[in-house]
Amino acid sequence: GEKMKSTTRSKAFALLISLSLACTSSLFLCSTADAAVAEVSVRQLLNMVPGSGPIVVEFYDPTDADASGECAKQKPIFEKVAADYAGKATFVRLDISKARAFAESGRFTVCPSHLFLDHNQPEPNRISKRHWGLLSERDFHDLLKEYFNLQ
Repeated sequence: GEKMKSTTRSKAFALLISLSLACTSSLFLCSTADAAVAEVSVRQLLNMVPGSGPIVVEFYDPTDADASGECAKQKPIFEKVAADYAGKATFVRLDISKARAFAESGRFTVCPSHLFLDHNQPEPNRISKRHWGLLSERDFHDLLKEYFNLQ
Protein backbone atom coordinates (compact mmCIF):
# COMPACT_ATOMS: atom_id res chain seq x y z
CA GLY A 1 0.00 0.00 0.00
CA GLU A 2 0.96 3.57 0.74
CA LYS A 3 3.75 2.56 3.16
CA MET A 4 5.41 0.45 0.42
CA LYS A 5 5.18 3.35 -2.04
CA SER A 6 6.75 5.66 0.53
CA THR A 7 9.56 3.16 1.25
CA THR A 8 10.22 2.69 -2.47
CA ARG A 9 10.29 6.45 -2.98
CA SER A 10 12.71 6.83 -0.05
CA LYS A 11 15.03 4.19 -1.45
CA ALA A 12 14.83 5.74 -4.91
CA PHE A 13 15.63 9.14 -3.47
CA ALA A 14 18.60 7.73 -1.53
CA LEU A 15 19.98 6.07 -4.66
CA LEU A 16 19.44 9.22 -6.73
CA ILE A 17 21.32 11.26 -4.13
CA SER A 18 24.12 8.72 -4.33
CA LEU A 19 24.05 8.96 -8.13
CA SER A 20 24.13 12.73 -7.95
CA LEU A 21 27.12 12.65 -5.63
CA ALA A 22 28.93 10.47 -8.14
CA CYS A 23 29.13 13.63 -11.09
CA THR A 24 17.71 -9.85 -5.11
CA SER A 25 14.46 -10.45 -5.53
CA SER A 26 13.59 -12.56 -8.57
CA LEU A 27 15.63 -11.59 -11.59
CA PHE A 28 15.06 -12.37 -15.23
CA LEU A 29 18.35 -13.72 -16.55
CA CYS A 30 19.45 -13.04 -20.10
CA SER A 31 21.92 -15.86 -20.67
CA THR A 32 24.60 -16.13 -23.27
CA ALA A 33 27.25 -18.77 -23.80
CA ASP A 34 29.76 -16.64 -21.87
CA ALA A 35 27.78 -15.04 -19.06
CA ALA A 36 24.51 -14.46 -17.32
CA VAL A 37 23.74 -10.77 -16.94
CA ALA A 38 20.61 -10.11 -14.94
CA GLU A 39 18.07 -7.69 -16.35
CA VAL A 40 16.62 -5.75 -13.43
CA SER A 41 13.84 -3.28 -12.79
CA VAL A 42 14.41 -0.06 -10.86
CA ARG A 43 12.86 -1.65 -7.76
CA GLN A 44 15.17 -4.68 -8.02
CA LEU A 45 18.20 -2.43 -8.42
CA LEU A 46 17.24 -0.36 -5.38
CA ASN A 47 16.88 -3.55 -3.34
CA MET A 48 20.27 -4.85 -4.50
CA VAL A 49 22.42 -1.81 -3.72
CA PRO A 50 22.79 -2.08 0.06
CA GLY A 51 25.03 -4.99 0.98
CA SER A 52 25.64 -6.44 -2.48
CA GLY A 53 29.31 -5.56 -2.92
CA PRO A 54 30.53 -4.25 -6.27
CA ILE A 55 27.73 -3.78 -8.81
CA VAL A 56 28.07 -2.62 -12.42
CA VAL A 57 24.83 -1.42 -13.99
CA GLU A 58 24.45 -0.98 -17.72
CA PHE A 59 21.67 1.40 -18.71
CA TYR A 60 20.52 0.60 -22.24
CA ASP A 61 17.62 1.27 -24.56
CA PRO A 62 16.56 -1.48 -26.97
CA THR A 63 14.32 1.02 -28.76
CA ASP A 64 17.24 3.37 -29.41
CA ALA A 65 17.27 4.07 -33.12
CA ASP A 66 20.54 5.95 -32.95
CA ALA A 67 22.70 5.29 -35.97
CA SER A 68 25.83 4.61 -33.93
CA GLY A 69 24.35 1.38 -32.54
CA GLU A 70 26.46 1.73 -29.38
CA CYS A 71 23.97 -0.15 -27.18
CA ALA A 72 24.12 -3.15 -29.51
CA LYS A 73 27.93 -2.94 -29.68
CA GLN A 74 28.21 -2.73 -25.88
CA LYS A 75 26.14 -5.81 -25.03
CA PRO A 76 28.67 -8.55 -25.98
CA ILE A 77 31.52 -6.60 -24.35
CA PHE A 78 29.52 -6.18 -21.14
CA GLU A 79 28.64 -9.88 -21.10
CA LYS A 80 32.28 -10.89 -21.68
CA VAL A 81 33.47 -8.68 -18.82
CA ALA A 82 30.69 -10.03 -16.58
CA ALA A 83 31.98 -13.55 -17.26
CA ASP A 84 35.56 -12.45 -16.53
CA TYR A 85 34.52 -11.08 -13.11
CA ALA A 86 31.92 -13.70 -12.17
CA GLY A 87 31.85 -14.05 -8.38
CA LYS A 88 33.78 -10.79 -7.88
CA ALA A 89 31.14 -8.26 -8.96
CA THR A 90 27.48 -8.28 -9.96
CA PHE A 91 26.64 -7.14 -13.50
CA VAL A 92 23.08 -6.10 -14.30
CA ARG A 93 21.27 -4.29 -17.09
CA LEU A 94 18.41 -1.82 -16.77
CA ASP A 95 16.20 -1.05 -19.77
CA ILE A 96 15.66 2.72 -19.62
CA SER A 97 12.78 2.53 -22.10
CA LYS A 98 10.85 0.97 -19.18
CA ALA A 99 12.13 3.49 -16.61
CA ARG A 100 12.37 6.87 -18.37
CA ALA A 101 11.76 9.03 -15.28
CA PHE A 102 14.42 7.17 -13.29
CA ALA A 103 16.92 7.38 -16.17
CA GLU A 104 16.28 11.09 -16.67
CA SER A 105 16.55 11.91 -12.97
CA GLY A 106 19.86 10.04 -12.79
CA ARG A 107 21.04 11.45 -16.14
CA PHE A 108 21.33 8.00 -17.70
CA THR A 109 19.74 8.89 -21.02
CA VAL A 110 22.89 8.44 -23.12
CA CYS A 111 23.14 4.82 -24.21
CA PRO A 112 24.97 2.94 -23.10
CA SER A 113 25.70 4.39 -19.66
CA HIS A 114 27.29 2.56 -16.76
CA LEU A 115 27.14 2.94 -13.02
CA PHE A 116 29.78 1.40 -10.76
CA LEU A 117 28.51 0.99 -7.18
CA ASP A 118 29.88 -0.46 -3.97
CA HIS A 119 27.89 0.53 -0.91
CA ASN A 120 29.33 -2.26 1.24
CA GLN A 121 31.98 0.19 2.39
CA PRO A 122 31.41 2.68 5.21
CA GLU A 123 31.29 6.38 4.31
CA PRO A 124 33.37 8.02 2.87
CA ASN A 125 34.62 4.93 1.00
CA ARG A 126 31.37 4.14 -0.80
CA ILE A 127 31.75 4.05 -4.54
CA SER A 128 29.29 5.61 -6.97
CA LYS A 129 30.91 6.35 -10.32
CA ARG A 130 29.32 6.67 -13.70
CA HIS A 131 30.43 6.57 -17.28
CA TRP A 132 28.54 7.58 -20.41
CA GLY A 133 29.11 5.96 -23.79
CA LEU A 134 30.70 2.84 -25.19
CA LEU A 135 33.41 1.14 -23.12
CA SER A 136 35.96 -1.31 -24.50
CA GLU A 137 36.85 -4.50 -22.67
CA ARG A 138 40.14 -2.84 -21.63
CA ASP A 139 38.22 0.21 -20.35
CA PHE A 140 36.07 -2.05 -18.14
CA HIS A 141 39.12 -3.86 -16.77
CA ASP A 142 40.83 -0.55 -15.99
CA LEU A 143 37.73 0.91 -14.30
CA LEU A 144 37.05 -2.26 -12.27
CA LYS A 145 40.65 -2.17 -11.04
CA GLU A 146 40.48 1.56 -10.25
CA TYR A 147 37.05 1.56 -8.56
CA PHE A 148 36.90 -1.89 -6.92
CA ASN A 149 40.56 -3.00 -6.91
CA LEU A 150 39.57 -6.06 -8.96
CA GLN A 151 42.12 -7.81 -11.15
